[in-house]
Amino acid sequence: MNTDIIVVGAGFAGLTTALRGAELGLRVIVLERGDGDEYLCNSRWSGGYLHMGMDDPCAQPDFLEKLITGLTVGLPDQILAPVFAQAGRRAVEWLRGHEVKFMRLGNHPGRQWIMAPPRRGQPGLDWKGRGPDDTLKRLGLKFIAKGGEIRKRSRATGLHIEGGQCVGVDFDCNGKSESIAASAVVLADGGFQADMELLKRFISPAPERVMQRNAGTGTGDGLRMAEKAGAKLIGMDGFYGHPLSLDAFSNPQLWPHPYLDAMVMTSIAVGADGQRFADEGMSGVHVANAIVKRTDPLDTFVVYDSVVWEGPAADMSVPPPPNPVIKNVGATMYSANTLEELAEKAGINAKGLAKTVADYNEALAAGKLEALPVKRTSARYKPYAVLKAPFYAVPMCAGITYTMGGPAIDANARVRHKDGGVIEGLFAAGSASGGLEGGDNAGYVGGLIKAFLTGILAAEFIASQKSGK
Repeated sequence: MNTDIIVVGAGFAGLTTALRGAELGLRVIVLERGDGDEYLCNSRWSGGYLHMGMDDPCAQPDFLEKLITGLTVGLPDQILAPVFAQAGRRAVEWLRGHEVKFMRLGNHPGRQWIMAPPRRGQPGLDWKGRGPDDTLKRLGLKFIAKGGEIRKRSRATGLHIEGGQCVGVDFDCNGKSESIAASAVVLADGGFQADMELLKRFISPAPERVMQRNAGTGTGDGLRMAEKAGAKLIGMDGFYGHPLSLDAFSNPQLWPHPYLDAMVMTSIAVGADGQRFADEGMSGVHVANAIVKRTDPLDTFVVYDSVVWEGPAADMSVPPPPNPVIKNVGATMYSANTLEELAEKAGINAKGLAKTVADYNEALAAGKLEALPVKRTSARYKPYAVLKAPFYAVPMCAGITYTMGGPAIDANARVRHKDGGVIEGLFAAGSASGGLEGGDNAGYVGGLIKAFLTGILAAEFIASQKSGK
């Protein structure tokens, strides 16, 4: 069998590629490992926030380009920043053209485009019938209505490379090996967050101590195939995720929500030695990335006082808030009227914690947080002193949602070769691609906007090549 496009994966990136390609008159086949109408994937489980660097994707391109570049400091490939900045509005308009429903949450610029209906602000998983679930089903039905085909229970196993060009895919379907030839192959099977071997290779020395805050379907099939074909890999050590209660490993009410960012970004994160290990002011995503790099990713705590607990931790703008949810659902949370007592209860080095808190409070009062041994920035999130009893400590873990790195792509989502140029006929979209997010600060640009835009870019370039335009 021969077709125009084979798409590997039926999440947002895959179905966007497929539907946009079908709209442009291309024959498209999608290979999806899952089964049934509600096959699991990160797209279906997402929060549905369409943003760009936690800002409005419809904002001015110059502003968005500077935002992306600033967030991803240290990322060696900035080729995608201007492309995404220019095309953010296109993704929103394309989705609205397909009757995807959006709502806004307040005036925050990053909450202007939320897929409706939104999640209900309850702890644990809440995806059935929510906006992302509805959107994924809508895109799939529209693709099929245009003559497209989604082959379920089909797992891609290899690429056909002839003369340096990708010309097809091998896959297993219900235990039977099959092949399809195609003018283009688009890898859109998500990241590698659920694969322990790849996590240990790129993300953490102890991947089994990282909480899987995801659908468990991103196992890096596309990454392995692309690497074997000679793809350049980029940004492999970064991921999107959040600090969670350590009890998330055993309590399903503690993931994917609520996460602990509200306390982490306004107070301090310490190890069992009582010392800070990351710049909490960068973001919860940044701290989660720092946690997994530790020899033991399960020896960290967020420490805060009653002002933070009654203030930022109770903020309802991003439901569900940690206060009172984590307490109500049984998360371990130590409290005491002195730091010494708190350290004893939590198993934190008392002298180390006392010195860390004293140094932090002093630097905050003097406006010298960035002079601390582990600097603390304050431009993005307001830091609070740890002064007012009772004091609190919550044991943490890092929850990984999707990996940011993958095959490097160009402005048309073509996979770039490690020796230069591109691998003709091979594309990567969404979390199966790298180069937009990550860098030294694990800069988070946005998984959904990345999925929709790379899917659109890939389909339109493939169509232009077929038509000769």
